[in-house]
Amino acid sequence: MNSKKFTILIIALFLLFTNLNAGLPTFFPVSSSKVMSLNGIYAAGNDGISSLSTNPAGLGYLNGRGVELSVFGRLGQQDYVRDDGTLFRSFRDDDIGVNIGAFWKISDKITIAADYNNAYQYRVNWPFAKFFEGELGSSVLAFDHFNDYSITSINPSAAINFGSFTIGLSLNIFNIKHDFAFYQGNAGWDTTETQNAAYQVSIFEDAWGFGGTLGIQADLSSDLRIGAFVKSSVSATLEGDARSRLMVDVDSSVSKTSVSSEFEKPWVLGLGVIYKLTDQLTINVDALYNLWGSIQTTQSFTYGNEVWNERLSNLDSLSGYTGGSFPLNFENSFDLGFGIEYDTKSDVTVRLGYRYSQAPNVESNYTMLYPAVDQHWLSFGIGFWFEEFYLDLALAYAVGIEKNVLKDKNFFFPGNYNGNAFVPSVNIKYQF
Repeated sequence: MNSKKFTILIIALFLLFTNLNAGLPTFFPVSSSKVMSLNGIYAAGNDGISSLSTNPAGLGYLNGRGVELSVFGRLGQQDYVRDDGTLFRSFRDDDIGVNIGAFWKISDKITIAADYNNAYQYRVNWPFAKFFEGELGSSVLAFDHFNDYSITSINPSAAINFGSFTIGLSLNIFNIKHDFAFYQGNAGWDTTETQNAAYQVSIFEDAWGFGGTLGIQADLSSDLRIGAFVKSSVSATLEGDARSRLMVDVDSSVSKTSVSSEFEKPWVLGLGVIYKLTDQLTINVDALYNLWGSIQTTQSFTYGNEVWNERLSNLDSLSGYTGGSFPLNFENSFDLGFGIEYDTKSDVTVRLGYRYSQAPNVESNYTMLYPAVDQHWLSFGIGFWFEEFYLDLALAYAVGIEKNVLKDKNFFFPGNYNGNAFVPSVNIKYQF
């Protein structure tokens, strides 16, 4: 393929991805196309700067220098059917991710790298309207109803090779943004014409956080490699603003105040094996364990105004939310996957993958803001080699496993939850 055709292909791929819509309620990171097509974990593998999102020890198997760009989208939708048969279906919001970075093997034993990555995105956004009827009349009100965590990271990393054994370390610098919207009811609305039946509450917070990833890889033979990594927990105090007309109309207070809350992301353990069956066929098996059960059990919002704190400290029987505290009753969860890679020996590689991903939710934790269910992920990818250029394409599809939540376990949000998603990605690497 000549350089002109290659340039046209890359431009076409970018135009394709910039028109994608997306949104997934999961903290599972999206890395490179190759890793995604081989189950998304690939703990014993190496694929350029994608190793910084999985196992940094993989850097030790790279040669020379290289720059890399990954672009990916998340095209997901959540369904919630209440126990009375009412169907809710989430929006497909724009969510395009980018991973860009470079690596350099500065000696026979040491490789350094750094990247900028916004692979973490927890997002669910619902269209929502509600009918109210009282003594003085009726009304239909529409509300923003979403939960959006956007986490970008800068990851300076290094790996040292000791022959058949490699160790890698990444420093993870996170910028965490939380955009959150729900509604709260007003019990006395039908006694006056100056108040609404319910009010929008909108919160935006952000913070910087820090973590680290330590990984190892070892060649047990020419055909067998194992890898393992551990990602540290991340804690940060989010700060920002909260807005609502509720406290103005009902309490003669202010419509905007400061707000803070604590964010926690748990320790993650990963393990994987790669085995070369033939010169052309390689398989990988991987597992991931997420210690969600070790984080805080509630996300508590502290408002800068006492009227706000008092008003939002009690459970709202209309929305089912307590505006000052949201449950995070998570349990530890795991992912298990495998992949297969076939080298055609003609500068083209074909890949297939599967991953079972367990959601940390328990029945009492399910709401429209935390609707994640277990999923089966199926993935396909193809890689091309153009001398010093590498181009990888992948498409992953998630099939949700419907979760039935009983009313005796969750009074306000019983019913059936489900979701599905497409994650297309393109990865370009120039190695020299």
